[in-house]
Amino acid sequence: MHEAPRTYRGDNSTGPVIDFSEGLRNRFGEQDWFKQVEDTIGNLSHRFSNPASGRGPAETTQHPTGDEDSELFDLVIVCAGLQSDRLAVAAGFDDDPRIVPFTSDYYRVDTPAEEVRGIIGTVPEPGSPFSEKSVVPATYGALTLGPNTFVSLGRERYDRHGFDLGDMGSTVGFKGFWKFASQTAKTAARDVRSTVSTSAFVDGIQKFVPAIDAAAVEHGFRGVRAQAMSVNGDLVDELRVTTRGRLTMVRSLPRSGATSALAVAEDIADAVLDAPTDANG
Repeated sequence: MHEAPRTYRGDNSTGPVIDFSEGLRNRFGEQDWFKQVEDTIGNLSHRFSNPASGRGPAETTQHPTGDEDSELFDLVIVCAGLQSDRLAVAAGFDDDPRIVPFTSDYYRVDTPAEEVRGIIGTVPEPGSPFSEKSVVPATYGALTLGPNTFVSLGRERYDRHGFDLGDMGSTVGFKGFWKFASQTAKTAARDVRSTVSTSAFVDGIQKFVPAIDAAAVEHGFRGVRAQAMSVNGDLVDELRVTTRGRLTMVRSLPRSGATSALAVAEDIADAVLDAPTDANG
């Protein structure tokens, strides 16, 4: 990989990798949660830059091949999401768990129902892991409805047209996917109408928020979920990290990883800094 690292720091300064703008600090600086976030990030930055740990990074040096775009690093952490299994295999790790992409469509209603004063969501069903639905008031005054989730036609297909034959072949050629499909066939058949029909999806939402006007519902954003899956067809929803020497691969994140990002980062830091090394690590 020769692309320059994309971090919030973006240069070769010695400051923290992640920092906050003064606008955020002026707005939230006195809040307890903001202080906790800054302390956590500061501790992580110190752990990775402290030479006393024995594994902190030293200055990067040019690769012995002379490639100007390549550098040597003491620690490498790969968080590749939808491509995590492929990069892990390319780095010499096994292919378990595999990534099966699922597309999640969200919708919006610009004239929210007055009855919605907070987040409303269904209880997830173990036999139908992607059937959960929610109604979320957005900060700009609208409602976000979703997700409407189904197997993706490509790992990077964020538009509503086209497909990727290589990604589709990776999914249908994985026996774990077919085991998962057989285990969830009944609930998938029940939910298929909402997958192909926006009106059917809105009908389901109206069961717990009847005041939503179906005619006012519009397409919102689309995401692709990097769902880790075992060869037995089981969904892997916990943090799974594989480390060899100074290379760490993040193979799976909890579904709510964004809301627990700092806790996840601390666990990954523990896995990286506590892992044994050898002379060739």
